[in-house]
Amino acid sequence: MTEPVRAPVDPDYSNRRGFDECFIGIDVRLPEVAAAGRRIDPGGATNETASILRYEHFSIAMSPLRKLAYYVAVNIDGARSIDLGPRGDDVWVFDERIPEQQQMGNWLYDDNDFDRGHLVRRLDPVWGDSREEALRAEADTFHFTNCAPQHWRFNRRREFWQGIESYILDNVSLHDLRISLFTGPVLADDDPEMEGTRVPRDYWKLVAMRKQDGSLATAAYILSQAELLRARPEEFVFGEYKTFQVSVSELETRLRLNFGELRLHDSFARRQRERGVEAPERIELQQHEQMIV
Repeated sequence: MTEPVRAPVDPDYSNRRGFDECFIGIDVRLPEVAAAGRRIDPGGATNETASILRYEHFSIAMSPLRKLAYYVAVNIDGARSIDLGPRGDDVWVFDERIPEQQQMGNWLYDDNDFDRGHLVRRLDPVWGDSREEALRAEADTFHFTNCAPQHWRFNRRREFWQGIESYILDNVSLHDLRISLFTGPVLADDDPEMEGTRVPRDYWKLVAMRKQDGSLATAAYILSQAELLRARPEEFVFGEYKTFQVSVSELETRLRLNFGELRLHDSFARRQRERGVEAPERIELQQHEQMIV
């Protein structure tokens, strides 16, 4: 059987549009990274000085010290997705726009229990007006900037975790079947060390959507691999492979990212207020139907 043909990464990055902040018809701005940058990277960072890289239908803000993304931001158009057929062999590449030493390459994943985990899911940006556009987007997801170490046993929850955006597209009354999605690792100061860097215990997602009535809604989620990394016994651990819905405000506190007005449209926090709960609490998700969107 012949392997499916895949376009190589287009080296002319000037043709990448990146994340569109007006994609869903309401402004959804990139997060501010200044507070996270002051904590993680020497000299601090702002949206102007952080390495924000544009790809086809998504953008990535990089932490030079951690060699991982502060966040990735992708536009997903469920109505214009293009089927490219079966997945071929994975070939990951460095992004030449930033130094290789600021990216985690194959060296991190040799002879250990960690896989190269997509942050922007391979299929999320694969849409557009042409197959060429979709192929360029798919190839772009195989940059090391879009990769983070995930324990191989993490695969047990990967189907659930990566299915969050598909579930929302298929089951929520959205305007134009579009969502904007932010994803990333939780970059903590005490993440366990490995190969000269630190491995994140947790991963997060924040979905922004415009519903059919024109209103903006957001929802935030965390998935943990902390038990696999032997977190300190005295700290709160979300739980091995478990996925939680949390408030956008709690996510901001953990990440030290500023999501601006997105916190004001948090469906989970609104539901908690309606129930008379002052401080939104996290809830464990065992099936997609439990999500509050």
